[in-house]
Amino acid sequence: MSLPNDANIEALEVVVPRIQERIAYLEQAMKQAIPDFPNVLREVHNALKEYPDSVHLLEPAERATVVQACAQQAAISVAAANKKSGRSTASGKKLKDINEDDI
Repeated sequence: MSLPNDANIEALEVVVPRIQERIAYLEQAMKQAIPDFPNVLREVHNALKEYPDSVHLLEPAERATVVQACAQQAAISVAAANKKSGRSTASGKKLKDINEDDI
């Protein structure tokens, strides 16, 4: 995807559909575990880096696909917060609540 350095609206009209095609393929690659997935993600990333204004012309679902692909490639997962406070033992009792009978 190479366009002149003085890319304008007409150039974006050419680039955005190409990026959208690659994003659609990227979504398939994610779902079907296609081995070419990292290369497709790299292509999309490079195109978006080269033409940052094209991001504004993408649908929210397309942007979400790119973010999900990045998260999948980086093996990022969001874990639930640990809401337990204070130290506890294997039985689940807090250390301050343990007496001789528990030992």
